[in-house]
Amino acid sequence: MVSGLVLAAYVVPCAFGLGIYLSLRQNPGRVEALAVSWAIGWTVVNVVMILANQFGRIAASENFFGIISNLLGLSSFPLLVRSRQKLLTLIRGPLLLPDLREGVGLAAVSLFCSFLILVFYEAAITPPVSTDAIVYHMRIPVLAWQTGYLPMNAGLGWLELANTFPNLLVTQQLWVYLGANEANELFVRPIMPIYTSFLLLLVFVDTRRWFGPAAGALATAGLFALNEFSSLSTVLWAEVPVAFYSYLAVRTIASAEGVSSRAAAGAFAGMASLVKYNGLVLLLAVALAAALLSLLGKNRRKVGPLTRWFQLVAEFGTVIGIGLLVGSPLLLRNLYFFGNPIYPFIWGGVNTETISYFSGAYSPNDNLRFRIHESIILLGSILGLAFALGFLRLKSWSRTETVFALTSFSYLAVFLYSPLAGSYVRYLAPIIPLMAAFGGRQLSWWVLEANDRRSAIGAVLFLGLAAVAVSLFAIADVKPDYLLQYLLTFLSVGAILSLLAVLVRRTQSVRLKRVATAIVVGALLLPGVFAVAAERFPPRETAFDLNLFPQDPQTFLAAQFGDDWRMWHWINLELPMNASLLTFEARLFYLQRSVVFGSDHVLLPTYSMSLVDAVAFVRSLGIRDILDSPWSHIPDVNLIFWQRSVIFQNLDNRSFFQPIHAEGQVVLYSIVP
Repeated sequence: MVSGLVLAAYVVPCAFGLGIYLSLRQNPGRVEALAVSWAIGWTVVNVVMILANQFGRIAASENFFGIISNLLGLSSFPLLVRSRQKLLTLIRGPLLLPDLREGVGLAAVSLFCSFLILVFYEAAITPPVSTDAIVYHMRIPVLAWQTGYLPMNAGLGWLELANTFPNLLVTQQLWVYLGANEANELFVRPIMPIYTSFLLLLVFVDTRRWFGPAAGALATAGLFALNEFSSLSTVLWAEVPVAFYSYLAVRTIASAEGVSSRAAAGAFAGMASLVKYNGLVLLLAVALAAALLSLLGKNRRKVGPLTRWFQLVAEFGTVIGIGLLVGSPLLLRNLYFFGNPIYPFIWGGVNTETISYFSGAYSPNDNLRFRIHESIILLGSILGLAFALGFLRLKSWSRTETVFALTSFSYLAVFLYSPLAGSYVRYLAPIIPLMAAFGGRQLSWWVLEANDRRSAIGAVLFLGLAAVAVSLFAIADVKPDYLLQYLLTFLSVGAILSLLAVLVRRTQSVRLKRVATAIVVGALLLPGVFAVAAERFPPRETAFDLNLFPQDPQTFLAAQFGDDWRMWHWINLELPMNASLLTFEARLFYLQRSVVFGSDHVLLPTYSMSLVDAVAFVRSLGIRDILDSPWSHIPDVNLIFWQRSVIFQNLDNRSFFQPIHAEGQVVLYSIVP
């Protein structure tokens, strides 16, 4: 019974999305239909949740789910009936194209299907342990299901800040919980593998159509060549979804011209902004790419300067206007409730009095280190090499390649914004599919098509990038293991590519060229395979401690969290259900007690109080216990508040705080009456 309800919760929004897609698309494709239906359906759920639950204060309940799902179902029925011929064509079409049913094509399909099976399998057997997931991505939906409302308290502390973020992924989980009438995280584990599958299939189908079979296989493997991105394919983080929506936006411009394609691109980019703020940067990048493309079009010389500028503004305005319209529920929510549409960036907003804390969080040396690490990843990766190779054939770029390059370069300006320093691959997510698609074409050209001179130049380019990346690593004052493994992967795969580029030029054997392509595809995909199968979630390095067999959840979680897990378990068993804790521990997904977080804005007055007054203040909030964990002092977003907390800096004062339970260095204190 429950499984049927969960399935219905997934299907209803997608059926509505499919009806919209078939109504608007003259020549639908099967993979595109699946992906776009998923994209539209969950966007509608998110917009409805924001408008009804956050603006309208209508409780997210079983009745709410029933009303909205019935409306979506009733709306989708006439849309699907009207488009039934298109739907039947999609259903009756061949599952695989002829060249994918045998030989190299079948091998590529088998490889990528095996990778997706691994993604689904790892997501199914692994309890949530990745930090961002259990801090907010998965905690907020459970909290909303329990209370009926998405939390709206804003501030600069970790948990309150998360309440203001784009929340499509949150409302997606909440919708499933409402449909099942149970907040069981097992029900939402398929979400990220489905996003991953649609993104992989889109890139594979598109790049084969645009650039040929070899480029298609290389692009698809390259999509998961950055192991940090691959590691997020099984956990509920926002990076893969924002990459999925971003790719839908850019491929629309790459596939067609005209106002309708610009409007669709803007709509998908707006959807990306509902997932993560960097979707807004992607929206700007797509609009700039569309505008610049109008200046590079075939008819640019047939019109006057005034007309060309009008076209540029029209292209830019169409994408931006539609994108902001789609993203407006989020932006208006933030503006109305929090005082800033992109809270708390640029000009702050409500409860941002402590924003100055962040300015001193990083020294100039820290920021320099972040930029060095980012440069190593950009230059010392196969996708970076592939992008550089593209300039060897700049004059031969197709319109599609130009779109991908323009959008990627326009987006990369995001790295100049100092608050994003140190985020590495995470904030590259919107353009990783573009870089992979563009890079697949360049790698196939270098290995299979380039003449001896261009092949040699490509090898020199690889050596130059490798030398720069290694030099930057050598001068970095902190050399984390994951960066070293990035470099080793880059050097290994780059060496294989260089060797094959030389060898393939000396033969006309089609079979040898196919073998060379297969070797490169395997080398590109291998880091992603290890990242998906790794026991650490999400690993920035390619981990070799693989998690291949189901484990007892309690045993697995105890191994992952150690003393923290044992403390959470003790609290869940021993403290009264109505107990309220004060803590900087943000990983609250497994802690089943009410918490006042140490950096919540309600506690900020205590930062300037005496210890006596601060203790009296927290007692007035109903707090009787304090949980302190060494892990909670580490994240920078916590550290800047923890260092200023009068209470947490005096926990060793036994006149006010008495330990009542300890697991190693994780201690639960009772406030002395």
